[in-house]
Amino acid sequence: MNGKLKLVCLILVLIVALPFVTQANSWSWEEVAEPYRGTTLNLVTVAWPEAIEDIVTEFTNKTGINVNVIRLAHGPLYENTLMDLRTRTGAYDVIVTSSAWLPALTGPGLFEPITEYLESDLTYPDYDLKDQMGISYGSINEEIYALPFGVSAQGLFYRKDLFEEYQDEYYSQYGDALKPPETWAEYNQIAEFFTTVDWHEDSLGYGTAEHGKREHSLMYMYQIRVSGLANEDSGLSVGLLDENEKPTFNNDIGRKALEQWVEALSYSPPGVLEAGNAETRELFEQGLTAMTVQFSSIFSNLKSSSVADKYAMAMVPGGKSSTGAWLLAINPHGRYQDASYLLTQWLTTKESDLAMFKNGGRYPSRMSTHAHTDYQASNLYWETEIKAKQTGVSQLAHPLFSQFEATLMEEIHMALTGQKTIDRTVFDLSQRWEQLIAENK
Repeated sequence: MNGKLKLVCLILVLIVALPFVTQANSWSWEEVAEPYRGTTLNLVTVAWPEAIEDIVTEFTNKTGINVNVIRLAHGPLYENTLMDLRTRTGAYDVIVTSSAWLPALTGPGLFEPITEYLESDLTYPDYDLKDQMGISYGSINEEIYALPFGVSAQGLFYRKDLFEEYQDEYYSQYGDALKPPETWAEYNQIAEFFTTVDWHEDSLGYGTAEHGKREHSLMYMYQIRVSGLANEDSGLSVGLLDENEKPTFNNDIGRKALEQWVEALSYSPPGVLEAGNAETRELFEQGLTAMTVQFSSIFSNLKSSSVADKYAMAMVPGGKSSTGAWLLAINPHGRYQDASYLLTQWLTTKESDLAMFKNGGRYPSRMSTHAHTDYQASNLYWETEIKAKQTGVSQLAHPLFSQFEATLMEEIHMALTGQKTIDRTVFDLSQRWEQLIAENK
């Protein structure tokens, strides 16, 4: 190609590209938000601590759009959201929801796809949807209904100082090296050891902080045990329902998972049957237990805890975390649809995702945050966290999720408290789920 031809080709390329370059360079939050300056949006979110207020304040300063942040507990968030969508009240404009709830919140009159928004001029040119590692959690049948607002997975948090200090004593007792447990049987063995050995200065140390409270956490705690045992046994990656909507736990694995869970309660502090996600986290932060299974959002709490320099993170026993995501969706019956989309975008940009991790300890949803030097410097176990997210089993997402969760909490709690045998619990829970599915076909 001669010089003149090269020049002509370059000019043609520039002519074609110029409108897009100009559009990208001229796009601004202030300009796209101008029609909605002075309006107020209601954002409803789950009531965990985070840095969302700072991000929302920056959004208001940038766009002139005011945001009223409404916090609700886990259960009321789902119930109020579903009621608002069904009645088309429009009390909430932007809604934080769980990936497990999404199938029940989509359809006529409920959440609607936002694909057209993502392809519109309202979309921030540098939004980069491909950077969202959890976009599949907000999608159903290839339609995007919500944007990821934090992808979660559990890890085993343990006292690395104790694991080093008691190596010899553990080996003399069990003939094995003391290391993070790879199976649930090893987990119970180590929990038993640290409950019997006198490691705590007040003789109040326990092996683990196990979930026992009748709350939503029982759902994913049972799943990681069932999934982990299936993986240990035959390398299978299973959830609580199979592809034919049949329960996967009415068998030896489901019974063994519950048996090991009940045993682990005996290696936990008194009152653990009223301890859920928040309480077990606090027990570990206070230095009362040698281990606990928690979401990675515990990192921010641990930094200022009594075990700040004494803990480490490993994969959960069995190697199968329960993964899911918090999502941001737009209420189709809200007052300002376009403004709601702008807020949804703002809260899920690369910059916001990183800021909410740095300022509030939130688990990220973007690959760019996981790759950021600030993230990796403040989270020594970022590689373990990513592995847990990428190799775990998705939390059960189903239109009947709330009914499944309610029956599981009831049945599992009866087994944990000794009100029902393990065999009966597993059978009854399976039967109740099958009945729910049959009644709603």
